Amino acid sequence: MHPCTVNNGFYQQDVDGAYLLRIQISPDYNAYPLVSGHKSRFAVRFIPFDESRAIADSMSLRLAVC
Repeated sequence: MHPCTVNNGFYQQDVDGAYLLRIQISPDYNAYPLVSGHKSRFAVRFIPFDESRAIADSMSLRLAVC
């Protein structure tokens, strides 16, 4: 697991040969990840649990690409 910073609720990374993502995020952010990917890149957008709340400008998470 490596620390990452998410800006404006969006994170993307180029990868080669990844099959699995592990995302660890604090429940204090009140958001869940929506993951999309391709063979050479993945993107994670964070969606708030409650639509009346906004996503934090910057969030910390831990990520493992396997």
